[in-house]
Amino acid sequence: MPKDYTYISDFIAEAKLEEAIGEIRKVAYQLKNDDIITAINTLAQRFSTNERQKELGILNNDKYDEKRNQITFALLRLIPELEQQLVPTQNKKSERSTKTHQFNDCKIYECNRSKQCKKFYGKRNISNKVHAFFIHGEENHGHEQLFERFCNELNYRNVSKYTNAKIGKFDIDIPVAPNKHKFKEDLRVALFSNLMSSNAHADRDLPKNIDEAYQTCNTIKKFTKEDIITVKFNIYNPKNIHVIIAGVKYLINDICSASLLAQSAPQFYFFFSIKYSQQQPKSAKERFFAKIQRQKIKLILNLNWKVPVINELTWVREEDIDEWLMGIKIDSEIRQQIISDEFSPLKKSQGYYMRDLVKHFRIIIENYEKYTYEKS
Repeated sequence: MPKDYTYISDFIAEAKLEEAIGEIRKVAYQLKNDDIITAINTLAQRFSTNERQKELGILNNDKYDEKRNQITFALLRLIPELEQQLVPTQNKKSERSTKTHQFNDCKIYECNRSKQCKKFYGKRNISNKVHAFFIHGEENHGHEQLFERFCNELNYRNVSKYTNAKIGKFDIDIPVAPNKHKFKEDLRVALFSNLMSSNAHADRDLPKNIDEAYQTCNTIKKFTKEDIITVKFNIYNPKNIHVIIAGVKYLINDICSASLLAQSAPQFYFFFSIKYSQQQPKSAKERFFAKIQRQKIKLILNLNWKVPVINELTWVREEDIDEWLMGIKIDSEIRQQIISDEFSPLKKSQGYYMRDLVKHFRIIIENYEKYTYEKS
């Protein structure tokens, strides 16, 4: 039996889900692990049903892709459980605690957002050193939560290939300057000040580009080609989208161009998080012009050159919450009780804000895990 299951991760990365399911099932039966056997048989049934419904025309492409993505992430989460079986008995208790913490951190961000994940992974070229994406939507729809989800999943996939791989995360607020030149310089200063973990440096002493930063900043010098550094720029209520586009072009094409980086450098992921205001204008005229302004921003973003735009963050539905609860194996009756008691008070007229949901997901996961451990 192999010492790790990277080959199964490779099947999943290459979208060969049927092969991955077959391999996981084979290993699960070899290990005689009833929990994994039950889980993989359930996923195999879901996969078969999804493929059949697609062939019969019951599912449209979006719904088919959404279900396939859910199955993909569920398969990825089974691999650490397989690897856990290889840990010597004396180490299993501490190892289990670590795995549980990682599982919790990942799971709380996995409600809805399959379209955003499909776009992210579909447009990502893993051979590139530098990646960039736009995230957009109202503030309360969970920009931070989507960023955390991407970071967790990138880290998980990376660790499955490189045991000691690390991930660095930087979250930066950046006001939109009145002109392109000022905004470009603000981006450079904000980025390199944060990478150097200090705002005390004079602007003139900051690195001029990403390679200089990698060579001189102790904060990121410890990262290798097996590692990942993620950076999210928070851009609030943008009005001059042309200034933002110019700044992003400058950052990606000039100061953070992949051509500047040494082969030993980590991969960099830049997320430009455009947050629309939650506040609604009072008059009908103001609301009309605000709507036109937002449509203009979306249009310009989607006509953009080479930075992919992640699907707009919108409302989470009750059925999404129910599906999330089902994903952690909570029975139907209990799911409905949890939705009624825990989530209904959070509901707005159009659905749920992701920002409101995450802390409740964490509480449910922690209580559920504690309950299962007490029984085991």
